[in-house]
Amino acid sequence: MPSLSELCMYMCMVLVPIAAIVYEVFGVVYLVESYKDISGPCIGHIWPYVLVSLLTCCSNISATKNGQSAADNCSALICLLLLNAGLSIWGGIELAHPLCQVMMDNHLWKFGFITFVLQTFSAVLILVVICCGIIGVSITNNDRSMYNEV
Repeated sequence: MPSLSELCMYMCMVLVPIAAIVYEVFGVVYLVESYKDISGPCIGHIWPYVLVSLLTCCSNISATKNGQSAADNCSALICLLLLNAGLSIWGGIELAHPLCQVMMDNHLWKFGFITFVLQTFSAVLILVVICCGIIGVSITNNDRSMYNEV
């Protein structure tokens, strides 16, 4: 019988791709649905943001590979942090546009807001992981230097 951590890992391996597929499908549906209104002041701002976010969505899932060194993983995480932070800033600016306040009932606006929240959460989570990794490496290096001095 698998342990609880193995069961959780298997569920994540199944649920994360399914969630990504559902996210992509709904995003494309909302983009197609609102394409006729792209000349409007608000949709014209949010539409490109959602499109770019959908195109870069899967970069979060496949950013680091297990076979890479720690330095390669760190550089990939930093690039992913910059990507998510940049997209969330762009999304925040577009969603807070004064003309978009009347569009809050629009499906594309809601999807854009969910995308903004996910990108912000991802950026903060990646920042925490990078900081914990740096702290862990420095503690390990300090421990090694203490043992080498003795």
